Amino acid sequence: MHQNDVDKLSRLIDALKRVNQNNKSCKTPKVLNEVEQYLNQCLINLNSDASELLQEKPREWLQIIYNWVPNGLAIHGEINYLNSNQKKELLALGYFLQGTLKTKEERDYIGKILRSFLETIKTFQSTLPPQ
Repeated sequence: MHQNDVDKLSRLIDALKRVNQNNKSCKTPKVLNEVEQYLNQCLINLNSDASELLQEKPREWLQIIYNWVPNGLAIHGEINYLNSNQKKELLALGYFLQGTLKTKEERDYIGKILRSFLETIKTFQSTLPPQ
């Protein structure tokens, strides 16, 4: 997984945490917009063979996150703010970014996850005050 994807996963965790905590601070719209763009790009990559270009030598993605997340963020602490289903979906997304999906069912499941994250973000964005 590329460092850029690890950073984006960190932003996704931040966005989900903000949604779960109903955080409507002035930074939230920017975070949600960045994550929405990233998730849309992941969907495009999933629906093409561009995901093959993302792959590095398979390694434990969580260990990579520990090494690369900016400012020494304790990723395991941040993940604790997510519900169990979001944790499971985040893990599956990590496998996708690592390039380890092989079957159509796995790809369909990742598409469902990406659309679910997008729907969660869009629903929360609709509750934010206009800027």
